[in-house]
Amino acid sequence: MSSSPSLLPFLAITLPILFRILLSYQSYSGHATPPKYGDYEAQRTWIATTYTQKIQKWYTHELQYWGLDYPPGSAYLSYIVACIHPNKKEMTTKGNETKNEKTYLRTSVMAVDILVYFVAVIAVILSTSRNRKHTGNPKHTWIPKIWRKIQEANPLAVFLTLLSPPMILIDHGHFQ
Repeated sequence: MSSSPSLLPFLAITLPILFRILLSYQSYSGHATPPKYGDYEAQRTWIATTYTQKIQKWYTHELQYWGLDYPPGSAYLSYIVACIHPNKKEMTTKGNETKNEKTYLRTSVMAVDILVYFVAVIAVILSTSRNRKHTGNPKHTWIPKIWRKIQEANPLAVFLTLLSPPMILIDHGHFQ
């Protein structure tokens, strides 16, 4: 592979992000369907529950509406998302499908996806790459190093894994 910079690592990461953003402009399951409003409302309710209830009540609060039924790791993530939520009143209003609330929830899913899933995919692909030749000057920052390593490893593998239909359809289509 040439030593000149390539757009492939950049495209391998940004195109799946762009695809997720475009998908977020679509509707979601349960949109405008009272009384439970679908899975979007479930996520919003879990965020509100973890913020407004004591930890001991997380798994027993409003079970008939959208009781929290995900593992504790997901509950703590919901709590973190709630703590940084810019509008606590909007967050705790049942059936809230305002543009601001949808944007916040969709952005939180995107951020977690990038921080956890993207980083994990890139780390696995880089760690399993057969082409481990050292390139570049050690004085370079870590971002150009990662770009070069993705280029050396396999940008197509990064792209296809990040564009995984099940992850995108479930996290960014069905729930959001």
